[in-house]
Amino acid sequence: MFSRYLIGAVFICMGSMAHADEMTGDRSILGYGCHKSDGTCFVFLDGLAFTGGPECTGTQLRWDAKNDANGKSWLAIIMMAAANRKKVSFYVSGCQSPNHPTFLYGTVEP
Repeated sequence: MFSRYLIGAVFICMGSMAHADEMTGDRSILGYGCHKSDGTCFVFLDGLAFTGGPECTGTQLRWDAKNDANGKSWLAIIMMAAANRKKVSFYVSGCQSPNHPTFLYGTVEP
């Protein structure tokens, strides 16, 4: 009986490790930009690395400004925050490409 619970706990832990969602906390924007070829945009944040999954860890977030519903809006929000030296916080979830975390939502400090 105990072994069934142990095996179940192992599978639950393995599943949570495969997709590690986390908040970045308030961070300064170090830079941002977009690829000319495919609409991928990125923002570099200060502080420790965060992860979108086992293969994508870093201090850079990426998103598809061309095809994501609010991709261009997020580029404008990040540009505004950087110009006004506001800190931002993102909910990191998943990978935009094999090696770069992406986000579901974010906030700008008041």
